[in-house]
Amino acid sequence: MNEKTTCDILIRNTSILDENFQIRRNIFIAIQNGIILSITEKEPSGLTVTKIIDGKDLLWMPGLVDGHMHTGQQLLKGAVLDELPMIWTRIMLPFESTLTPEKMRLSASLAALEMIKNGTTGFVDAGSYFMEEAARIYLTSGLRGALSLFFHFFYKCRKIREIFRIPSARPQWKFLHRKTGFLMNFMERVI
Repeated sequence: MNEKTTCDILIRNTSILDENFQIRRNIFIAIQNGIILSITEKEPSGLTVTKIIDGKDLLWMPGLVDGHMHTGQQLLKGAVLDELPMIWTRIMLPFESTLTPEKMRLSASLAALEMIKNGTTGFVDAGSYFMEEAARIYLTSGLRGALSLFFHFFYKCRKIREIFRIPSARPQWKFLHRKTGFLMNFMERVI
């Protein structure tokens, strides 16, 4: 860093998990406008700092990514702990079929809160109803993710199968994705 560098935050004497999954101790992290300027093993000299944070006993690491989650099932937490297998058709699908836009916003808010609390910064949602409501919540959360719609209704809907020329009542995921473009990617923060 040069003599004229300023930063909002300097975290002193902290630890990081590096790209080799090694913990490095006694590290200094300089941050300006929410962007990491430097990660060094000695305190930067000539730096004008607005706020200094003692990072002792803290571990900094890259954000985690949840590769498979269901926003629509967040409100089920704790309700199916002792259930036998095949809870998909007996519990999860009936529960999700009762979702409303309001319940989906609540479910997405809970999911966002839990992900942020636990260090998750990105996710892939495997689908549910009212995903446009979930998208609105996720856009305000700062999380990055990919959302997909729930296709269960395609299995029994003859009219939709005719419109999209789906050959059977059990559509193939690749066919639906290519044909309908229902996958919504929020990496760019676009609905």
